[in-house]
Amino acid sequence: MPARPQDQHAPTGVPPAPQPTAAPFLTLVEEPAYRDRLTEDWVIVGPVLVAGRTLDRVVVGPNGVFAVSLDADPRPALLAEDGLYRGSMRTTHQVKQALAAAFDLRRVLAEAGIDVFPYPVLVARGADGMLGRLRVVPPGCLASAVWSHPGRPLRRSERARVLAAVQHPATA
Repeated sequence: MPARPQDQHAPTGVPPAPQPTAAPFLTLVEEPAYRDRLTEDWVIVGPVLVAGRTLDRVVVGPNGVFAVSLDADPRPALLAEDGLYRGSMRTTHQVKQALAAAFDLRRVLAEAGIDVFPYPVLVARGADGMLGRLRVVPPGCLASAVWSHPGRPLRRSERARVLAAVQHPATA
């Protein structure tokens, strides 16, 4: 009997390998975006490699530049005056990572001759509010958080320069 390729639908006795899917935390921005839209004046870019670190999203619009980090932990978080909590444990990694990403983005933009402050934003399940200078928003609320932010207004030319800087390979 001649050999033939194995039929994909024929049972083999081995369970099929799980299909790779998008990282679940990326759905924090993409899925709710259908309900939470920004106008055409806004641009979302990402993920972006900034100073050797991956920044999940950079949002550029009329009232500023936002460095958006996505919290990969699926558990809901509670925002208190002194930090972000899950259960009774204070979570510091995600907060530090979001602040460091915004700092790195500011340094990269400064090297490109662009003087703007990228506002740090952390998208985390269950949390909403300010933690120092870090804005923490739940999934589906990113658009309302950035367009209502009282940031420094940016001209179209400034926005274009920021976008060119974050999309340029030199940010790697």
